[in-house]
Amino acid sequence: GSRDSQAVVAGMPLHNSVCFPSYLHHLGQLPVQSQQWQHQERRVYRDSSNHSSQSSSRASLFVIGFGTSATVLFRAQRRQRRLTRGDFSSFLRSNALSPVLQEGETVAVVGANGNVGRLVTQALCESGKYQVRAVLRNPDAARSSWAQYAKGCELFSADTRDYAALAEALRDANSVICTTGVPAFGISGQWEGGNHPESVDHFGVKNAVHAWAAPGAVSADAVPKRRFVLMSSVGVTRRNSFPYAILNGGGVLDAKAAGEAALKSMAKQQGFAFAVVRPGQLFGGPYANNRYLGTLFQLDKDAATRRVQLALGDTAVGDTLRSALAGVLVQCLFCEAQALDFAATSEEGPATSEEDIDVMLRELASQVAAEIGDEQLEKRASLAASTLSGAMENVVSGKVFDR
Repeated sequence: GSRDSQAVVAGMPLHNSVCFPSYLHHLGQLPVQSQQWQHQERRVYRDSSNHSSQSSSRASLFVIGFGTSATVLFRAQRRQRRLTRGDFSSFLRSNALSPVLQEGETVAVVGANGNVGRLVTQALCESGKYQVRAVLRNPDAARSSWAQYAKGCELFSADTRDYAALAEALRDANSVICTTGVPAFGISGQWEGGNHPESVDHFGVKNAVHAWAAPGAVSADAVPKRRFVLMSSVGVTRRNSFPYAILNGGGVLDAKAAGEAALKSMAKQQGFAFAVVRPGQLFGGPYANNRYLGTLFQLDKDAATRRVQLALGDTAVGDTLRSALAGVLVQCLFCEAQALDFAATSEEGPATSEEDIDVMLRELASQVAAEIGDEQLEKRASLAASTLSGAMENVVSGKVFDR
């Protein structure tokens, strides 16, 4: 407080770096600031505020960018998995009705006179536990061949292009297995009589699904609808890539994709379960229908190639034994999973038992559940990123302390 100390203080240079101890304020020894000092102080404060605001903006942008990038990356990875493994999330919802076919209930096999269809029909009849309907275009041909060995099978004459006939055939059916299909190329009259991919693999499948389950259909409300099993093909979701683009030259994979979409759309709308089974090139007997490459030349493999492999979605590459495929189609009727979409191929090894197929189907169902878990994780990650971004912005800007 002496005059000497005041003189020393007054003689200090006016510089931005000059600061005074806080106790000088309390002791009344802080000298009166000059106008120049006040201007400099305001400028420093303004620059500091701008710097703080810029830092806040940069921090906020960083957090937002980080959260958005993480979400986009996660979503892109999940989308890629769905493209190859199948998208099931919209179908896995609570359903009070079990998709499992019960003893004494009715199952209809559409396309029962085909090479795979007759094997499916015979396997169901051999169990003796279910009411089996064979839906086909030529019942007389079936009676003179395989149907005489399918005890208890009821034959229905219906073309998948005839909606009214299908509706009558599928009346009271609790589950349906559809094994229809046409050759990939319409050479040598293989597509004669309108028997081409669009009419069979697209509209034929769509007709079967709607005749069985659409609101207002003859059979829609007659009995509980449990599951529709569709035999499709590998390469449907990969039809724009080699070698499937060649196989799709006649539009067969496009038609199958449209048929699958019709099934999944109706399943989502009506709440019944479905299974899309994708075999590779079929081999092995029976060779009754010689419109296909494998049956025309009776392509087969040695007796050691009997083991079946199941892979989620449309990812597998390989050929498929007809008898093994028939077994897989039948076992789909007894799986608890609401939505199934998988490939079935054969490899070297002994025939796979029904019990082992059941185990593989349950494993596929658990993989589907994992996909749904990924979707929920993405939602949580997106919400967390948004919350963190807002919190960091408020902290850096000082808003959180303005109370």
